[in-house]
Amino acid sequence: DKINENSIKRTSGLICNLKQAQWEKNGKFLLRNILFDAHPGDLICIIGPVGSRKSLLLQTLTGEITYSDGKVRLYESFCYEPQESWIFSSSIKNNILFGKEYNHRLFQRVVHATALDIVGLF
Repeated sequence: DKINENSIKRTSGLICNLKQAQWEKNGKFLLRNILFDAHPGDLICIIGPVGSRKSLLLQTLTGEITYSDGKVRLYESFCYEPQESWIFSSSIKNNILFGKEYNHRLFQRVVHATALDIVGLF
């Protein structure tokens, strides 16, 4: 879906700000000289190949990892969803429902989106 830029409300306030942020381990730079500003209403995607340290950057903002140099400021809360797939020990149907009431239309959309209908599981 295309985002309508006019529908996004932006203010001059910052949610987070990184200036010359750097991460170092055993004398080797993991990320270096990161400059980054995020404003309310911004939709930001951090993309890159596997192992390019995208999660390192986001884990710094959540306080899970400490940066070695520069400035990292967080002024407001934000949402970060780590990419960790998992299923609990139950049926595929229960994993899809995740404790919610069964909705046939929504359930079928998930089955189709995940190609479970193609592999013949539903």
